[in-house]
Amino acid sequence: MKIGLSRRDFLKIVTAVFGTGIVSACERLLPAQTPMSTSTKTTTKIPSPTITSQPKCSADAFNALTQVVMPKGERYLADVPDTLDLFENAKLAINAFTRCTNPDDSCETYFYGSAARNPPVMFKADGLNAKFSEGLSLMRYLTGSSFNTQVDQRWREYFLEMFQKESIGLTFTDARFICWAANNSQQEKSVCWQEVAEEAISRLSRILTHERDYCYLTNSNGEMNTGWEATQEGWTLQGVTSVYSITGSLSARKLADELARYLKDHAQIFDANGRFLARHESEKGPALHFHGNGNTMTALSEYALATHDQEFADFVQKGYEYARSVGWPLVGFFPEYIEDWPDDRPYIDCETCATVDMVMMATNLSKLGKGDYWDDVDRYVRNQFTEMQMKNGDWINEVAKDYLNTPVRPDEDGDQVSDRVVGSFAGWASANDYCANKESPIISGCCTGNGARAIFHVLENMLEFDDGKLSVHLLLNHASPWADVNSYIPFSGQIDILMKTACNVEIRIPEWVKPEEVTCSVNNAPREVNLQGRYAQIGSVESGNVVTMNFPISERTVKTSLGNVSYTLIIKGNDVISIDPPGHWHAFYQREHYREKVRWVKRERFVPVL
Repeated sequence: MKIGLSRRDFLKIVTAVFGTGIVSACERLLPAQTPMSTSTKTTTKIPSPTITSQPKCSADAFNALTQVVMPKGERYLADVPDTLDLFENAKLAINAFTRCTNPDDSCETYFYGSAARNPPVMFKADGLNAKFSEGLSLMRYLTGSSFNTQVDQRWREYFLEMFQKESIGLTFTDARFICWAANNSQQEKSVCWQEVAEEAISRLSRILTHERDYCYLTNSNGEMNTGWEATQEGWTLQGVTSVYSITGSLSARKLADELARYLKDHAQIFDANGRFLARHESEKGPALHFHGNGNTMTALSEYALATHDQEFADFVQKGYEYARSVGWPLVGFFPEYIEDWPDDRPYIDCETCATVDMVMMATNLSKLGKGDYWDDVDRYVRNQFTEMQMKNGDWINEVAKDYLNTPVRPDEDGDQVSDRVVGSFAGWASANDYCANKESPIISGCCTGNGARAIFHVLENMLEFDDGKLSVHLLLNHASPWADVNSYIPFSGQIDILMKTACNVEIRIPEWVKPEEVTCSVNNAPREVNLQGRYAQIGSVESGNVVTMNFPISERTVKTSLGNVSYTLIIKGNDVISIDPPGHWHAFYQREHYREKVRWVKRERFVPVL
């Protein structure tokens, strides 16, 4: 099995030789907590660099890394409002990760699929997609699901085999293996996974060219990569930042400092105001790809958060505001390309990866105290982001009926495709449909991997427990060690917080709510609240208490343009509940039930512990 090609082979985003380096992008997984240097609240505390004595990994312990270690946690059933629950989205992603694979060939991952065939097919991949391995591990951590763990095991076996061989010439496209290793080191409390991650940092450092305060990869002419070719180091920075965040490694911190300086000041990816500049070549000339640039800015936001660097935080804020201005933030629709497109397609499509970039940046900026962007996160997640995850595959079979029966080729898989791809994220969506046209690929391994990262990022950051205070930033269903949140939105303007610990509580009021219209009770007894910005200070509550907040919610009709197409939206709170004209194939916003009384469902809950 080879390490497979990326979503856009022609973009040639990344080449990193594993024997001498690993390039990666990743999300931190609950790093150890240390006090912040500022008063800004943060849900994920990053450890200061420390050098600790660690036991060495034995040969037997290293070989044992091939075995899947399931996360520990508390599992239970609960009655909750039938509203957005990202726990369910995480379980859907596991279906896509483990079933969009070739069971006859070491669980190679399928990167593309098509409904414009009868039967629908997935195309055989050219190896293991690193985004799948990282994303699957994060979704298992969130859900505790053991569904199809044989896939994880095969991926581990192959990765560790290649790591030991230090194989030269393996192409790690869009590689996220370094963060997979770093996350595994924390989830499994494994010194062996930590050694893998730190060895990757060492190998990577050896192939980079180091200047006074920055470092970079060179091209075939021995020159510093700039522009489009330099965007690959955004992924590299994310991986290195992850190792620093989790292990406190001094070498990872030094390398992260140098990469961040290179990307901001030398790589020619952005101008001084954070505007995107890096274009790739195409048949129509240089094309400005949102995610290629946006992922690099996201990497800088993660670095700024990990290091508390205000210079980089200020720069990321400029970049975020620019990126926000070229999209449609009302629903989280951001274009695959900005102004300069690579072809003559008659539509503007949204790539999940682009919306993920904006979710990550907005969250990190809010945590850095560079503004309150939580309503941006809320709008993106409730609308375009979650709509771009496939919930049902029946539509695929209906589209396929329009095509003549075609034999499945040896390099294709036509078995139960419409079921196996459920949970995938769209690569080419419109504002009202999973596919901008019916011949758009039905899976994009790039977007499914990044979509999983965003699910993790939102669930890990929507609540914060710090110094005896629970802060609720987003009013979404969620289970945590400190409290469970039941959100009635958008059925009605109510949120219940079922306390599991005694503490002070504050709840962020969405911007569509007038603070003076908010009422609160604790165990049905009225509780007066004070306001600090948009946060209602509930005060002290006990374990077992139920905190209830109520506020008005109503519908509004918005006529607007999304992707340069005119739509009429009915919005309730931040949720789009109807869009006109509707989609054709896998239509978005089938949410008429949100106009009725609240509907309750019994849902599984899993609260992981480290």
